[in-house]
Amino acid sequence: MSTLSLMNIGRYGEKLGVDYLEKKGYIILKRNYYTRIGEIDIIAEQKNTLVFIEVKTRIGTQSGEPYEAITAKKLYTIRSVARLYLQTAKSAYAHLRVDVISIVLDNFLQVASLNHFENAYL
Repeated sequence: MSTLSLMNIGRYGEKLGVDYLEKKGYIILKRNYYTRIGEIDIIAEQKNTLVFIEVKTRIGTQSGEPYEAITAKKLYTIRSVARLYLQTAKSAYAHLRVDVISIVLDNFLQVASLNHFENAYL
């Protein structure tokens, strides 16, 4: 297994998420959007929808599926940060959405599974 740190695994997962989204036709507007309240991994546009995306990446599933780490508190934080982003957005969008991308890597850091959950809510 690689000696990548947990932070690097997260960044690697976000890159995989961006690559996946771009192949699906999303336009990436921001990566790692930080505010005093919290952070959103990816902000993207799909047609006339603004999408706020949380990416969770794990090596294996010994600790459960990555998406299981998304709590109601985390979704609340994402929505709060999204509201701050909207105050500065230069475009109006017909729709808003929060998505989750869950990535499981194998011991060689190859993608074992990538799941994209649109309209994430608990």
